[in-house]
Amino acid sequence: MSAVLETLRARLGALPEALQRSFEAPLIVPRELARARRIHVTGVGSSASHARYLIALLQETGRAAGFTPLSRFAGGLPAGAEDDGLIVFSQGLSPNARLALRRARGFASAVAIAGAAGLDDERRRFLDEHAIALLDTGADREAGALVRLAGPVLAYATALRVAAELGAEPIDATAVPDAVARVLGSAPARWQKLPDPAFRGPFLLATLGVDPATRDNLRLKLAEGLLATTEPLVDLLDVTHGPFQRLCGGPATWLILTERDDPARDLLEARLAQLLEPEHLALPIEATLGGALSIFEHEAALGAFVVEGLARRGADPGVWPGQGRDGPLYDLDAIPGQEPVRQPRPDEPAAVARVGSGHRLEALTSPEVAARRAGGVDTVVLPLGSTEQHGPALPLATDTWIAEAVAERLCRKLGNAVWLPALPFGCASEHLAFPGTLHVEAATLEALLTDLLASVAHHGFRRAFVFTAHGGNLELLRQAGARLSGGASDLDVACFVDHRGLAQRLHEVASRFGVTPEASGHHAGELETSILLGLAPHALRRERAEAGFVEPDPDTHALFYPSLRDHAPNGVVGDPRSARAERAESYLDAWAAWLADDAKKRRWTKGTKNA
Repeated sequence: MSAVLETLRARLGALPEALQRSFEAPLIVPRELARARRIHVTGVGSSASHARYLIALLQETGRAAGFTPLSRFAGGLPAGAEDDGLIVFSQGLSPNARLALRRARGFASAVAIAGAAGLDDERRRFLDEHAIALLDTGADREAGALVRLAGPVLAYATALRVAAELGAEPIDATAVPDAVARVLGSAPARWQKLPDPAFRGPFLLATLGVDPATRDNLRLKLAEGLLATTEPLVDLLDVTHGPFQRLCGGPATWLILTERDDPARDLLEARLAQLLEPEHLALPIEATLGGALSIFEHEAALGAFVVEGLARRGADPGVWPGQGRDGPLYDLDAIPGQEPVRQPRPDEPAAVARVGSGHRLEALTSPEVAARRAGGVDTVVLPLGSTEQHGPALPLATDTWIAEAVAERLCRKLGNAVWLPALPFGCASEHLAFPGTLHVEAATLEALLTDLLASVAHHGFRRAFVFTAHGGNLELLRQAGARLSGGASDLDVACFVDHRGLAQRLHEVASRFGVTPEASGHHAGELETSILLGLAPHALRRERAEAGFVEPDPDTHALFYPSLRDHAPNGVVGDPRSARAERAESYLDAWAAWLADDAKKRRWTKGTKNA
């Protein structure tokens, strides 16, 4: 018996204990998700069944919830997403799950339901960067085989608990671990009595009194575990509409999913017996638990059936025909605006191959940075943010988060740049009257910038483009720009300071949405609020949004200094109440485009030899 098959058998045997832990583990569902107008639930493969199972539980109590295919997210956000919630099932956060997860900031709240133990550091960073809450199923990664036996069962358990947190009638699941243990204890003896052809297929899975949409993962167990032809999973009465005709004239194994107390079971099974041909074998799979809990016994029974079939055939589940060839559809997700990986030519070092141009430096490995430098990436973008008050609705990190989002888009437009982590501290004395604001003196900030730029110069970068999303840093950049460029011997440093022109451009974009310059504002108004709604809607306190200083054509220096509180007691310059998440990308793209035009028009001197 192969080592992978032994692992599958062990995972199956450990299911009762794993379910017990799953039902007892803490589960915190974001409050914003519970308050969402509608819940979009998605997943692919076995995860699609978990999504439909959760939807069925929610809809029973009148909760607005529906299935949104992952491919739908490739084209953008569903209408009204800013008021909706998003739930993505994916055992290990597969590449295609990210089609939806990358859109998470456009929803009022978003969660991923996955096995935390199977997530590597990169996947965890992805969740953090996209502001996605993780609900842990307790499943391991289950690497090594195409079929999954434990993770899907634990995902159903998590779905059951999430439904209760979102308003569905709580279901007592205390009997589930023992019921699964009984199934696993009796299944081997039952399946060992079957003849070998029973495990070859083709297979027909039919349900009796159970919604087929919540059981499709069982069909996948047969298709991915035994690599056999499997008819679409249908209700028993739908068998005559296609499946029966296709199975006539040859062998077939019928697996009928039933519940013990179904009053129509005996009648329908008797009618089914009249349809079966001599080469057909019908196997009822009965659940002693009814309703939403029957899935756990059905899962356990089919898992044991697959393990017995693999052992009977002497198959190695660690090897399958299309292994490594499913990437074009399995990995449909792509980072927007990022170049695909270019494979090196046979006559060039592998390190020269470009890995893409729009990456943040901190997410790369040291060899990847060297590869980018060798491939012609010669520019770093250094965004400046701040930790300061943004009125009663926006978080203190607003400027820092916006700076990061602009830097990412700017690197895409420049094409030969990486961006450094946004500095979360700046010159913010004008906001110190508001609790929470953190301020550093201009000399402190200049010293930090000098050291950072010297580091990137040491690594061979030739150009640095510095910009700020916080207006309080502008004076430092105006005064210290020449010193920063002179401090790093081989580095050209350009500091963007034309915020008047940038503000006019952003207000022009806002006007297309019917937003006045006064409402768009200069601080915590419609513009910044719309951007945050697109980036991190969970972080806003929308119910607290209120207008602030909205007089036309203000003298911004006199307005903000020495203290903004003197003129805007709530800390807001603008009116955030009309903000909309769908405007975020227009604002961010216009901002990045303005900076890119400035960078491209610069007369770089030190870096020309490497341009």
